[in-house]
Amino acid sequence: MAARVGVKARATRWWLFTLAVLTLVAPPLTAQEPAPSGAITPTVSIRTRTEAWNWFGAGAGDDYAYSHLLLRAGLEQQRTRVGWRLEFSAPVVIGAPDDATQGHGASYYRANGARRTLATLFPRQAFIWMGQPSAGHRLKLGRFEFSEGGEASPADPTLAALKRRSVVQRLIGPFNFTQGARSLNGMEYGWSRRGLNVTVLGAVPTVGVFNLDGWSAATDLPVAYAAVTGPGPWAPTRGEWRIFAVGFGDRRALVTADNRALALRQTDREAVAITTLGAHLLRVVPTRAGPLDLAVWGAGQFGAWGTQTHRAGAMDAEAGWQPAGVRWRPWIRLGVFASSGDADPSDGRHGTFFQTMATPRLYARFPFYNLMNVRDWQAGVMLRPDRRLTLRGDFRVLQLGNAADGWYSGSGPFDGSLFGIGIRPSAGSRALGTLTDLSADYQWSRHWTLSAYGGLARAGAAIRASTPGATTGSFAFLELEYRR
Repeated sequence: MAARVGVKARATRWWLFTLAVLTLVAPPLTAQEPAPSGAITPTVSIRTRTEAWNWFGAGAGDDYAYSHLLLRAGLEQQRTRVGWRLEFSAPVVIGAPDDATQGHGASYYRANGARRTLATLFPRQAFIWMGQPSAGHRLKLGRFEFSEGGEASPADPTLAALKRRSVVQRLIGPFNFTQGARSLNGMEYGWSRRGLNVTVLGAVPTVGVFNLDGWSAATDLPVAYAAVTGPGPWAPTRGEWRIFAVGFGDRRALVTADNRALALRQTDREAVAITTLGAHLLRVVPTRAGPLDLAVWGAGQFGAWGTQTHRAGAMDAEAGWQPAGVRWRPWIRLGVFASSGDADPSDGRHGTFFQTMATPRLYARFPFYNLMNVRDWQAGVMLRPDRRLTLRGDFRVLQLGNAADGWYSGSGPFDGSLFGIGIRPSAGSRALGTLTDLSADYQWSRHWTLSAYGGLARAGAAIRASTPGATTGSFAFLELEYRR
């Protein structure tokens, strides 16, 4: 207990120190004026966050707090037919726990040579783009961020918010919540005309997420993406559809995470090769009682999971309502996400949906689970007391998709030595637990945002089966960000 108090005390001191640093640098950054079009423009963001984790009360080391600081700075130039961007990232992790086994703090410690405090510098983005705006063509080459599903931006604000919340980054995303995050080295081509967008991508990810060696690329993890996005179909300005394909390979010859016996998995070092085909449909319907919205997303997968054939799928269906004339402008939402699990570890067929290189925290705000073998029944409300403050609360009932499979967590692959996904046995139970969480985001100026989050999870039978003594788990953070 004394060790945990010491960790939290050190994290608090570092939080105050980084906050003081931000306060000192704020005036010169705010004084900068936007550069004119065609000029070389600086970009700057600074983020500091303190996190507190309790992994279901399972072990002394899994109740901890730590802090981190992230500086991103770069230069960019935008001309009529060509542009470029060079951006560096300087992450700092302070006081990562050396005795924890779960949570993001433990992941930073394991992925960076068992170091509690570390700081690095690496190029986050370095790309050029070329295009012909009149014809809608744009080609990007180099290192860049990519958010699958976000290639087109709806003009309707409700539709755009719905897309950010329910569609983007389910399969490929930068995972910017983490310090290392994820960029792609490769090529992205886009064509847009009259509301229609076609995007094609071929790349390999950088080392990142929890591993802060961002100079390197994970060349054994190729990814390809193609999508067509369009308005409508019933109301062009209030709807959107997309069909997409994702190709993913993992040639690292690591032990995979699935429900086979460990000894069998250790002998199967064949490559993973998965193709995902899917679609989404978004719709906003204005009514006298306030706008209604619908989001539907679905995907099927086939390919090879080592020596096994791979067949899996997932779907998401959500509906929302923003009552007209109600104070604090509530947005009420209901939904369910379901992904397949493997029914028989001995039949030579892998049936667990794989999230490839997603941004899991968008869909699991307390990330003790991810998008694999899960049923997520969700209800939530968002409140906007004024234009600067957004409050959100969610309640989720979580189950495993198949009791014969396991409980999965993790972000997916992020370097050459760690698989990135963990599995724990379910002991035949589907009940994963419940999650209640609250968040507040306050943007007190154009550049500064203060965010707070707290989540409380009650362990179900599937968690208790692999985590002796598990009761409740919690995750909370306080974050301050400057961006321009």
